[in-house]
Amino acid sequence: KLEKVTIPDSVTSIGAAAFCECSSLKEVFIPDSIHYIGISPFHSCSNLVKVRLSKSLTSIELRTFKYCYNLKEISLPSSLNSIEAEGFSDCGNLEKITIPSSVKTINDYAFSCCCKLNEILFENHSKLSLIGYLAFYNCYAIKNIKIPSSVTEIGSHAFCYCCQMVKVTFDCSSSL
Repeated sequence: KLEKVTIPDSVTSIGAAAFCECSSLKEVFIPDSIHYIGISPFHSCSNLVKVRLSKSLTSIELRTFKYCYNLKEISLPSSLNSIEAEGFSDCGNLEKITIPSSVKTINDYAFSCCCKLNEILFENHSKLSLIGYLAFYNCYAIKNIKIPSSVTEIGSHAFCYCCQMVKVTFDCSSSL
């Protein structure tokens, strides 16, 4: 059973669904030589708990970590520009995420059904412009969120069923 993957520095990309449904996989080390990860590479790796992402990665692609139930925390690189649809959806134990200032879009369903997600932090000087449709749908544990002033669009139902949400704060310079 595959429990740990350390990708060598000679590799520059990871193909679509490369480790999809490797339910015994617990740890992944992605070196800085990786610039691109295809869609669904770790989809349904239900026991994945530790991931080290490449510092060269520019996008969390479609369904990259979907159904990685045991992933509690992940550090996103400062090179990241986008979190694509369902990038982290259904990561039921994800508790905290810090969005680097370089991220411009959080797309549809990006963090949907991350039921234990209770802390979303946006780095200072955020370039985020879009929080997509149902991006944080069913994230029950979110209580507070501060939307960066750079955000110009929040998709419909972006925070639908965030039942414990008590406070949404917009920067004073926000155009929303």
